[in-house]
Amino acid sequence: MRKIIHVDMDAFYASVEQLDDSELRGKPVAVGGSSKRGVVAAASYEARKFGVRSAMSSVLAIRNCPQLIFVKARFDRYKEINFLFPEFTEHSLETVVFFKKFCKDFNYAYKVLTDSKKYDIVKDIAYISVSDRVLGVFLEQCKTKNFEPGVDVGFLSYNETPMKEFIYKGISVVSTDFKAMGTKAAEFIMNDKPTQAYIETNLLVRESL
Repeated sequence: MRKIIHVDMDAFYASVEQLDDSELRGKPVAVGGSSKRGVVAAASYEARKFGVRSAMSSVLAIRNCPQLIFVKARFDRYKEINFLFPEFTEHSLETVVFFKKFCKDFNYAYKVLTDSKKYDIVKDIAYISVSDRVLGVFLEQCKTKNFEPGVDVGFLSYNETPMKEFIYKGISVVSTDFKAMGTKAAEFIMNDKPTQAYIETNLLVRESL
């Protein structure tokens, strides 16, 4: 019997803003536009308690949560966002779908780069990497081109490792709570029933973004 674990990324971009601005922590926050035609791209866990979700109209979100705070994403500082999704990765394609939706909702210029042989770092671009191997290649290119992460280019990496805290003053990371995932997986196996579980992600914002 197949067991499926779904990693919930709905609050990710809202969590970035909360960690970047301490005044937003613990408050219902939505990343998106507050106009009548606006759409919620991401909602904090505080906002989700009121039924606010991504892809919801801003009007309905405010109706559900009058105290909702709308913010723009910090990716505004970059002229383009590149999602590094190499041909050899086993990462879920769902992240690419969500990434494209986020960029379209906010009118961000973006690219999904799949051919790792053509990867070349460019100034004023924010990069999201699902592969540590690719991240290492780009960091080496930073050194060669004298780019400073967090200033000339932005980096966000998937899954925490000990080295990411120290490289270039720290690499920003979004990481699955693997302990919680392991616990849920064990429960699924023991119960032998199809189950869907939402595992919150941990976000560490460092100098690279």
